[in-house]
Amino acid sequence: MLGEGLIISLVIIGVTYYIIREYRGDGEKSSIYECGYMPYREIRVPYTVGFILVGILFMLFDVEVGYLYPWAVIQGGLLGEGYWVGIVFIVIVTIGLIYEWMRGGLEWGGSRNGVNKA
Repeated sequence: MLGEGLIISLVIIGVTYYIIREYRGDGEKSSIYECGYMPYREIRVPYTVGFILVGILFMLFDVEVGYLYPWAVIQGGLLGEGYWVGIVFIVIVTIGLIYEWMRGGLEWGGSRNGVNKA
């Protein structure tokens, strides 16, 4: 079954790439489009590490909410152990949030450890 799936996938990719596809490349079509305005600088600049860290933190706390919502819904039916496991989880994540806050990981403008680089 795995082999059949691989063969079908390769056939579909080959057909779409080599037979069906039409190349219609021109300068206007492959130019950078920025909401109707001409771009004023190169758009392919690397992201800063701070942007990536804020994104990772957002995902971390987003997943936390995904775990906490069902726990909060059934909190009344939990026995003592289930309640305290949730509380320990909240405390650990809160300590992580305080740590990141104190280290400047939530600052967007490039400020780290209370020192502004501007």
